[in-house]
Amino acid sequence: MAIEPVKIPQNVDVEDRIFGPVTLRQLFLTLAGAGVSYALYALMKKAGSLTLITGIMAWTPLVITIAFAFVKINGISLFKFTLLLSEKSQMPTVRYWQPRKGVHLSAKSLVPKKKSKKDMTSQTEKKFNEISELSNVLDSGPILEKKEKSEQKKEPAVASVSPQNDGR
Repeated sequence: MAIEPVKIPQNVDVEDRIFGPVTLRQLFLTLAGAGVSYALYALMKKAGSLTLITGIMAWTPLVITIAFAFVKINGISLFKFTLLLSEKSQMPTVRYWQPRKGVHLSAKSLVPKKKSKKDMTSQTEKKFNEISELSNVLDSGPILEKKEKSEQKKEPAVASVSPQNDGR
């Protein structure tokens, strides 16, 4: 029994076309805009205040949704382009890289509820110091002094024997 090959979709970011070049998202956006515009137009007509200016105002939502559905700038939809512009206006124009300052935790989140105050403060301080030390190691990288000390501990100590005190 042989396993037959399975086709894996390659273009998952490409939207499916419903008819012609129109996608389902574009169709729904256009229909929503047309529905809102028609509702405004019908309300203005029923109220008797339908003039050229109010008619243009009533059909404006349709024009806006058509723009968001079909207009692309450099291959990016107008909606995404607008979101990117608003994000850019909130971000600084020049960015500088800086190392992290460390993780600061609230001591209250580390405190158990049923222990005495003295036990709680000593345990909290101990945990906070451990976390601070780990954070500093992550921020600064390994410290060479600690590496050198650990290497010195691994070397066997050589006992010096003087010829004068050889026990004879």
